Amino acid sequence: MRSILALAACAGLLTGCSYNSSESENITRFHDDGRAKPLVAILPVLDHSGEDFPWNLSEELSYAVYNRVARRGNFWIDSFVQNVKAARQIPKKVDFFGKDIAWAKNRFPDHEFVVVLELIEHDIHMKSSKNTILDKLTPSCELDMALRVRVLDVRGDSPSVILQEVITQTNMIPKQNGLAEKGSDRWKQRTYSVSPLGFSHLQLSKEIVRRVEEYVMLAKSK
Repeated sequence: MRSILALAACAGLLTGCSYNSSESENITRFHDDGRAKPLVAILPVLDHSGEDFPWNLSEELSYAVYNRVARRGNFWIDSFVQNVKAARQIPKKVDFFGKDIAWAKNRFPDHEFVVVLELIEHDIHMKSSKNTILDKLTPSCELDMALRVRVLDVRGDSPSVILQEVITQTNMIPKQNGLAEKGSDRWKQRTYSVSPLGFSHLQLSKEIVRRVEEYVMLAKSK
């Protein structure tokens, strides 16, 4: 559970996490000590949550993950637009979480790792009331999120799965009144990252990147 009061400490994120379609990040190919960074392909988030939202959750979360990776600079990645284009060229019949993972090696022969992400739950609901003073001081709703992560190592002749897990988070947020009227581009606004909803999505993207980095860097070191 993350208190919404933590938002007050996040004003500095207004600039760092705003949407920028031009992708001005300058990602170098090597670490400061001369080691080559892992070559990673990050596919856009598959949205299978069934959530009826006024904007594209896949687009928002995909960019949040990509932006986080780019700013940390531990991977060498293609531009956000290139990642999207590459994903569109994968046959629709491919089961990204199936047993057959040869598609990753065939589609990304110049990469070392491929990251697949699937949003399986995004549920905003009223929280259970306990009729306490705390209930009146905290937001009235909860956001339950679950996202499946799979990381494929495509360096060898036969690709392998080095990480597959489901990341879950629950955050308290105010009731999202009038969400539909706030527009399909709301998540691209500079203030969105410190809104309750934007902050929750940001925390999810941080956890995703943390787990992916942990396993990719470990595999790269072997």
